[in-house]
Amino acid sequence: MNVEVLKNPIVLFRGSDIPKTWYEQMQEQSVPLPAMLDAVEDARKDAEQASDRAVTRLEELFAESKNPDLLNLKRDMFNQRLERLSNALGKDHPEAALQAISTYLESESRHQAAIGAFRDAYHSAAEANRGALQEHAAHEDLAKSIAFFNDTIYEKLSKYLETDHEAHNKKLKKLDFFLLKLLVRGSMKTSPFSYLTKTGLAGEGEETFENTSFCEMNHSIILNIVHEFLRTDEDALKKIPVKVENFGVRDGKVYYVSQHSVNQSQKVFETSDKFVEYPLHPGLIGYLLEQKKQTLTYGEFAAQAGQIPEYRGEEEALFAKLIQLKLLRQQVDIPNNRGILQSVRRLFDIYGIGEGVIGKLDELDAELKAFEQKGAFDRIAHWKRIGELIRQAHPQSGKELIYEDVIFGKTRQDLVSSIVGEDFMKVIGDFLLLFDVNVRVQYEIGHLFQKEYGETPQKLTDSRLLNQVFFKNIHHFYPYYQNQRYRYREAVAEEIRILDDLRDEFLDEFSRLIDGSGGGEVDAGALIRSYSERIPADIRRDIDISCSLFLQYASPDTAVLNDVYDGHEKFISRFKDFFGEAAENREYADYIDRVFRDRNYYEIDELFGFNGGIHVRKDLKTAKLEVGYRQFAEDGGHPVSDITVRYNPNTRKIEFLDSDGKVCRIVYKSSLVPIFLPGILSVMLHLFQSGRMNFDITGVLKPYREAPRVTMGNVVLSRRKWQLETEELQELMNGAADPEELYARVNRYFEEKGMPKRFFLKYFRNEGDFVVEKPMFFDVSVPLLLKFFANELKDNAYIEEMLPDPKVELNEFLVEYSLEKERNTCRTSSSKA
Repeated sequence: MNVEVLKNPIVLFRGSDIPKTWYEQMQEQSVPLPAMLDAVEDARKDAEQASDRAVTRLEELFAESKNPDLLNLKRDMFNQRLERLSNALGKDHPEAALQAISTYLESESRHQAAIGAFRDAYHSAAEANRGALQEHAAHEDLAKSIAFFNDTIYEKLSKYLETDHEAHNKKLKKLDFFLLKLLVRGSMKTSPFSYLTKTGLAGEGEETFENTSFCEMNHSIILNIVHEFLRTDEDALKKIPVKVENFGVRDGKVYYVSQHSVNQSQKVFETSDKFVEYPLHPGLIGYLLEQKKQTLTYGEFAAQAGQIPEYRGEEEALFAKLIQLKLLRQQVDIPNNRGILQSVRRLFDIYGIGEGVIGKLDELDAELKAFEQKGAFDRIAHWKRIGELIRQAHPQSGKELIYEDVIFGKTRQDLVSSIVGEDFMKVIGDFLLLFDVNVRVQYEIGHLFQKEYGETPQKLTDSRLLNQVFFKNIHHFYPYYQNQRYRYREAVAEEIRILDDLRDEFLDEFSRLIDGSGGGEVDAGALIRSYSERIPADIRRDIDISCSLFLQYASPDTAVLNDVYDGHEKFISRFKDFFGEAAENREYADYIDRVFRDRNYYEIDELFGFNGGIHVRKDLKTAKLEVGYRQFAEDGGHPVSDITVRYNPNTRKIEFLDSDGKVCRIVYKSSLVPIFLPGILSVMLHLFQSGRMNFDITGVLKPYREAPRVTMGNVVLSRRKWQLETEELQELMNGAADPEELYARVNRYFEEKGMPKRFFLKYFRNEGDFVVEKPMFFDVSVPLLLKFFANELKDNAYIEEMLPDPKVELNEFLVEYSLEKERNTCRTSSSKA
């Protein structure tokens, strides 16, 4: 099979302007401590040996003389009564006894001196660590980001920074771990968030970017506020036309599926499908049936409702109720562009509504711009005013009011693309199918469709098709995301059984490979390749693969693969428009042509309030779901009701046909997870996109106390791992009498277990978990970081080696690859349904 690897020319870089100097300083300040701890241990052993020799000598002397004073000296020696032993040196005892005691006391004195020196050095290092923390906590990028975590802390932070660290009281010292967490997140790991981790464009160019900070209101909250206003304001109700949604009738009630917001997330607006029933007078039901999917004005509705006695005088309230239930959908569209507040203002101007609200919108917009532009300690006042304005309109708005993306002002060099070869991508692109959920869904839906309809085409919006083929069994596939051994045993598609069998064989063989590795490093490339080749050729051929690789540069010939997510610009789209023309060139246009246009992709451009997918949409044809409010956008989008579905016996899957009878596909360029999407879109994403690596190496390695580094050629697939006995370690730490003993106990523990002292602390994913805590860097040889570790450690933890080395500049590159296969061409249907 001919496979060509296509690389998206837009490569993103993640990094930080918060340097690792704070850690380098703390490390330098703590350098003497391990050696001094060794010196304490050596002196302890010497004193212990001297004590044993003295006890033995006293026993020998007692055996000769039977002098009871020697037994008393032995007891004093055994119980380490140093003062009594010292006093005994001035009394009349056998010379040999005095010599043994003197030798012991000299050894014990050296031991105590070593302990004292270590305690002094520990105290000095711990205070110096806090001084380094205070110095670097003043970094502007860190201070700007604090608002997103705790907007009440700035006054205390000012005192923290202005007061000498040795004079900090208990309240100020409580900031230590909070600030450490931010420093670690900003300088040791990458996850785009305000100024902590910035995003850049990587490549050979030397472009510069004038605007580097982009603040945006949480679209979901703004949409919630705006639509609540539109559904209750008298002027809005009377001036904005509505569309009668599709519905059915039974037992005197209308019924339909609508969308509502979910409590689990403040980031999305009305995405969850909800079945609605509502009783109405038969006369009004008949009128609405005639107007189904048509446009109505309030006047037209009121005229009809007023003819029914029970609604007379209540026309406006009934109209508002049916709008709230979304049986009647107000025909307004607020674009997904940046600057949502101005879009809302224009909407109000068009309809001549919201006169009392427009001033608040303008104030909110001005406060957002001030927050974006001002320094850390000045902009917090604007943050708080934004919160006041939002909570006045929407008291349940939560804390995620603003999103801030920050980019680097110039292009960075792409360090990883040359390390990842085309052969690697071809193998990985096939291998991920062993664990892929989408390919399984595709074959199952294909078989269900063929059983229900044969080769007769159906309209995509047909309710029987949606309920009996698309939705009926989709929930049986969700456990594949969380359980690598899960099998949907009732599946009718044979291809699912084939993939499940191969997957389980691979997992068994992979475990045997780990068993024989000796814990150091193992190259799994040959094993992965062999199973990739065992996947039937038609399964590998008849699927679109597009992957986003998150890679860290470790050395000129080594890259670390942190994750493999979906491609199709799901992540690139969030940042693409920040870089303007620098991100778009002839190569990029060719990539878009080959990956999307040549395959006749239609883009769903509804964001449902989610900020992670805002971008300029001018690359592809768009499709409208005909749910929500994007259906009213006048942008030339094609309604999904124009799409026809048919079975393809060659691929044993279904395929979509557009209004021109051409095979088409659907793409959704947002990283919003399917569980937060309307059902129809969630299913469509299963049908047309694969690329996420659901092979959870960490889960496979969980039974091992120590797991090796796993590589595939010069790409590291998994870092070395050590499972922590958290109960044992917690007991050890809780038993420490003071910080110095805590340091000694934990450092000895890590040495005895053969574990590295600097690492990332991570947690195993429990079954059913969609997210786990973010990794956190620690170095137990540094006093302040050790105390931080003791404070943060919880059950189910493991540690991971530092790779790349901390000396390598913090980096992560997002490189997108798509696989061009020999069958990926669009064709015209022989029968247009």
